[in-house]
Amino acid sequence: MSTYSRTARFLILIITLNFNHIIFAKTLNIKSLDLDISDSIKLVQNNFSEQIKSTVDKINHSQVIVALAPAGGSKITPFKQLDLDGLVIIDWLKTGSPQDIINAFSKPDLRHKLHKSVTEGLTNGAMNTSSVLATPLSAQIISRLHYELDAKNIVISYWLSKIDKSNLETKRINIDENLWAHGLVNESDPVLATIYSFDMASSRKVLIVLSYLITSDYNLKRQSLPFTQLQDLAIQPYSWLYHSADGLFFFSNKDNNGLQLTSKKLLEMIKPGGGVILDYPTFFYYTDTCDNYNNITSMCGRKNLEAYGLNLLQNINVTSSFVFGYCHAGKDLNDSVRIYQKPGANYYSAINNLLFDFSKFEQVGDLYQIEFD
Repeated sequence: MSTYSRTARFLILIITLNFNHIIFAKTLNIKSLDLDISDSIKLVQNNFSEQIKSTVDKINHSQVIVALAPAGGSKITPFKQLDLDGLVIIDWLKTGSPQDIINAFSKPDLRHKLHKSVTEGLTNGAMNTSSVLATPLSAQIISRLHYELDAKNIVISYWLSKIDKSNLETKRINIDENLWAHGLVNESDPVLATIYSFDMASSRKVLIVLSYLITSDYNLKRQSLPFTQLQDLAIQPYSWLYHSADGLFFFSNKDNNGLQLTSKKLLEMIKPGGGVILDYPTFFYYTDTCDNYNNITSMCGRKNLEAYGLNLLQNINVTSSFVFGYCHAGKDLNDSVRIYQKPGANYYSAINNLLFDFSKFEQVGDLYQIEFD
């Protein structure tokens, strides 16, 4: 009998993904990581959240607050920094099948790698790419939800758009959770949606990770980001764009970096009065390296978003390396985190407090309740 079969059992749960109904879910029993993060680091991170709170409150007028984080990896920190109800992360990594999650927590070598990647993510504003790639994204996210947000009743499910599911059926491709098996997505993969719902601070939150190969504006065969799925999910325009350790791909200081059109389109997806929070590192590696990845140039610094017509609300000088993105503290550095606001009045109100619209999506496989030993 497989590890999965031994650890899975059925139970009835009340799950909220915009709606309440009784469904069946399987349980994944996992052993939580023994993490020991310095209290001084936690204090600095909490102080940063307090620093931006008044500005965040100015933007969070609507009943439902949802953010969009392109190239966001496993960073679920915006739930507490921006007081979010929902978050959509777009990443190159598949999140991992249920068996991948079990293996990451149970096999000693994988558990060691998971511990390393989660610790690095919790103690730095940025994330180490090789560490992130070494373990399933879902395992990292589950760990961070549990440790960083003290999330309860974590439930995971796997979804495809109905169009993608139909296309896979036409091609006679097997449709199950193994489509999400740990690894990088490629150009032929459908948009793989992984949904995590959880309780935090007495309310139900929803995180969606869209696994997608982010490509250049110059690629005429496909969208640079899964804009169709982002629009289909949105009940209303997004409240925030969250750019922390995103490779500085978006709003690059290099005019032809390959994602300038995409950056403008991202701004179109946030509501009038919505916010953008992003890092402005000054160390030469982040401003002058200008690495090229598949016709996308990274690490060329960022533009001031006044160039896109936004208003600067807050500029925070960084005094610690543990806070946000690639920002570091140093006597020769002038790193900052900036919050911009899109002009216009926020006239949107929530529709029955719904977070997302799943009408154009279909679930694949089971729901999985996470139980920590």
